[in-house]
Amino acid sequence: ISQAEVIPNPPLIEVIIEQKDTSSLHFKVGKQNSFNNQYYIKIDGSDTLFLAENGIFSTLDKSLFSLREKTLLQIEKEKITSLECMKDNNTLWKVDHDNEWKLSIPETAKADSNIVQSIINSFSDIKAVEFVSETYEKKKEFGLDVPLLVLKAFTDQKTITLHLSKHNDSFYAASD
Repeated sequence: ISQAEVIPNPPLIEVIIEQKDTSSLHFKVGKQNSFNNQYYIKIDGSDTLFLAENGIFSTLDKSLFSLREKTLLQIEKEKITSLECMKDNNTLWKVDHDNEWKLSIPETAKADSNIVQSIINSFSDIKAVEFVSETYEKKKEFGLDVPLLVLKAFTDQKTITLHLSKHNDSFYAASD
């Protein structure tokens, strides 16, 4: 078997592994062997062809989306001290935690801690199903210039804001 027969140009996948010591390993994944479904591998600098298990192709053939972290907000749930929900720049409600969850806006009252915890879980576990823009500059295109809701989570160190909108029957989210 010649290398040209099983390693097309361009190869199915080309992998470059850069190591901390600045050395690197380059290899190319070629065609699948019809006998055992393994893939031909060619390591740069070697004339030897190798066969790799067929899982190598599915392991390496990843899209940018599949490699990206999809959790929108990086926040430690147990550190949240307040939550605020806003619409049209007006606060709909705000809860604060001081030994227990309490409503502070629109009135002062004990909050249902199960509901608050459910909101915190939803807020901190929200995941992207698609990335429509890398910048917040296109917010008008997705209805985020006038969000349907704005949810803010406060900790002692920071405030995390999530803007939610509905545009053309789709929901969009952006965080500051």
